[in-house]
Amino acid sequence: MAKDDVIDAMFSPLGKTYPGSKQVRKSLSHPVKKHEEKESWDQNSQVKKLPNGKEVELFPAGSLALALGRPLVTVRLWERKGYIPRAPYRLKSMIVDGKKKPGWRMYSRAMIESAIQSFQSRGLLEAPRIDWNRYPDLSIELVELWGKIHDQETSS
Repeated sequence: MAKDDVIDAMFSPLGKTYPGSKQVRKSLSHPVKKHEEKESWDQNSQVKKLPNGKEVELFPAGSLALALGRPLVTVRLWERKGYIPRAPYRLKSMIVDGKKKPGWRMYSRAMIESAIQSFQSRGLLEAPRIDWNRYPDLSIELVELWGKIHDQETSS
């Protein structure tokens, strides 16, 4: 008997709902989905025209997170705490349910590639955890690199 069948058999006297609840139990016999191939970070780009007339290929924060092997919530936290610079580009804000929501954080290809290189040179790509106190130079490096890149992209 398979492991899932044993568990289902053990809990079958409980019926199809959780005890004391009307919520229906999910069957444990459904197949578990596995990611066979890792999604590429550069699949979700948008080309935007800047006020200076230049076109820049921009990626959402989720692409930066994917490139660094982190969840999106981590990238947002790093930005909020100042570990990485604020996103230099944003899409227009939207009104959702009567509330103004800020636009998506956007990064250029050069910024994401420089972040990948900076993290990789320190062995931090997809590391389980980063102790930012041990890598204060990483934040400084990203600020300098992204500042130079942004200046190049926005200059006439």
